[in-house]
Amino acid sequence: MLWGTQAEDAAEEAPQKGLWSLSPVVAPVIPQGGDSFHHPIDRFLSEHRQEMGLKAVGSADKLTLLRRIYLDLVGLTPSPAQQDAFLEDPSPGAYEKVVHQLLESEQHAVRYARHWLDVMRYADADAGMMAAPGIHLWRDWVIGALNEDLPYDDFVQIQLTGRRARERTRMSATGYRSEKEPRPGDMFALGLLSRGAGNHLAINAVDTVSSAFMGMTVACAKCHDHMFDPISQEDYYSMKALFDPLVPRKVTLASAQTLLEAGKVMAELQ
Repeated sequence: MLWGTQAEDAAEEAPQKGLWSLSPVVAPVIPQGGDSFHHPIDRFLSEHRQEMGLKAVGSADKLTLLRRIYLDLVGLTPSPAQQDAFLEDPSPGAYEKVVHQLLESEQHAVRYARHWLDVMRYADADAGMMAAPGIHLWRDWVIGALNEDLPYDDFVQIQLTGRRARERTRMSATGYRSEKEPRPGDMFALGLLSRGAGNHLAINAVDTVSSAFMGMTVACAKCHDHMFDPISQEDYYSMKALFDPLVPRKVTLASAQTLLEAGKVMAELQ
């Protein structure tokens, strides 16, 4: 019985040592994909298809390529005018030109901010399905950060700590502010992310931060030392202690007149 248990544990632990997500970043050797594949990504895909016994389909037509890149980068289909302009452009770099235009558009940030906000558990309503006033300001800040090419380290630090570096607008990522500097864009990101109060709030914050910023969950260490990863129960509660003082509160910074006007607009939309 002991022998069987030991063998099973060894079998379970073996794959954990080779996890790609915990391995050092290296530059892989680019496969030789022939003259028809110029981009390294195409060569990797070609090699994988050969291993799977699959053949690539023919090249897509220009309109299909245009629709794909629009849906990928901005989440919208091209308008008839945009389609005509692309189809009438005979230059060799027509496709690359469209790619650069979409990457520089504000809608590209809207599209990819959605991915980040999903990871950070953004929602327009809280657990009780009630409206969460002001949470859209955080969404707008993330979109603005992507449009401004904010460095990732600043992007992370500002959302977690609210410490401003240069621009005043960076403070709108969280709700830390002084009474002398009220700003309509201020909000408390983690307080609105964590649906709960007290102990549950801190636990949710640990789960969100670890999965978003560390690429791994630490929830197993809440009750015992992690069975596979080097995370102890003491490590878990040390991290949780960072969020224990967190007390969410909703602060309305808009004036009564602004709220009244917003209510009229919402009534018209409904």
